[in-house]
Amino acid sequence: MKANILSKLRRVLESRAVTEVEVVYLMVAIRKLLDWDNLKGKYRRLAFFCDWALHTKMDRTSTVQLINQFDDIYDSHWSKGKTGLDEEIGHEIGDLTSGDSLRQELRAFLESSNLPSAICNDSDLWHCFMKEYSNVITDCPLEYNLIPIKHIKSIIVRRVDPDIEMYGPGGIYARFGLEWRLRFVDRDEDYVRTCYFVS
Repeated sequence: MKANILSKLRRVLESRAVTEVEVVYLMVAIRKLLDWDNLKGKYRRLAFFCDWALHTKMDRTSTVQLINQFDDIYDSHWSKGKTGLDEEIGHEIGDLTSGDSLRQELRAFLESSNLPSAICNDSDLWHCFMKEYSNVITDCPLEYNLIPIKHIKSIIVRRVDPDIEMYGPGGIYARFGLEWRLRFVDRDEDYVRTCYFVS
């Protein structure tokens, strides 16, 4: 069974096709391999993003880690006596939401499995992958209600078209953005952070 999954996964990766269908298949196959080899602990962020692609509402246990990270950033911000959500917290959240950690873990997993990793190494393929992945998870809220969460009630991510010009290596062009909306237990105002993917 594992050999069959690896063979199919290799064919998809070698085809360099990046549609929503291929992205969903990649995440399903990778999630199965992580389970097969008991690697969810080693590739926590990758396992989390695989789970997110496969569920209409992310209320599983794997969600709590990311929500707790947002909670910790929020606590750190308020412990400094600040009263609003500013660029400092935006920068810290940007480190979690830009897709860089997913890219690093996906590359490490593919290379350790002797699978093609062009999807992570080629910027055009990576942007296509992230755009299609964002279509899969758009408006699929991250929620975790089984244990107390201090501040974050839910996180909603959706793909947005750029409404600003951003510099990239080939000129001024932002392909798309991921808008992260944090909803809180203890404040009415949502916090919105958009990460743009630029080429």
